[in-house]
Amino acid sequence: PVYMSIGNIAKVKRCQASAHATVLIGYLPAGKLDCFTPDARSLAGYQLFHHCMSLLLHPLITARNDGVDMVCADSCILRVYPILATYIAYFPEQSLVSCCKENHCPKCLHPPEFEENWLCTVYKLFWSDIPHTDIFLAFTPDLLHQIHKGVFKDYLVKWCLEIIAIPDYPGLQHFKKGISTVKQWTGSEHKEMQQVFVGLLTSAVPRCVY
Repeated sequence: PVYMSIGNIAKVKRCQASAHATVLIGYLPAGKLDCFTPDARSLAGYQLFHHCMSLLLHPLITARNDGVDMVCADSCILRVYPILATYIAYFPEQSLVSCCKENHCPKCLHPPEFEENWLCTVYKLFWSDIPHTDIFLAFTPDLLHQIHKGVFKDYLVKWCLEIIAIPDYPGLQHFKKGISTVKQWTGSEHKEMQQVFVGLLTSAVPRCVY
């Protein structure tokens, strides 16, 4: 499903289903694309996604160019020119939107040789015709995949697996078998580990590193 909201609604309120702060504008197909060969299937999925999104968001282009009358909170009718300011998606979908392979950043600049190996060939991007929209600036951080799993687990934890243990403390999670044996991490476990990580490092690295 694809939802749309306006930018002056608080995040806490927008995330509440009972607040009805988002509007469902459409569904995306979830077919397996078995009619394509395995080599072409991934690229076909990228192209299908962008084609469907361009159909869903086409009215936004007209609204931005010509304007649309809206009733404000004070009951006045104003002509507004909406733009796509923010795109909220988890990391794999950000890669899908930017046509970038998932093992590279969808926002960073890359050298020319990068394009040949790590970009997907989609000639009609759904966001290319939307006025005043920089899709790379519109991406919001994906806390689970980019912060908890990416920066913390895949980098900091990987670098510091030899850190000594700390004693139990009320309110802190105790990993009896260590953290290297955990096969499936949840967002809660990432947060629990982050609470004790600074304490682990305090006496385990030379002061010159501080």
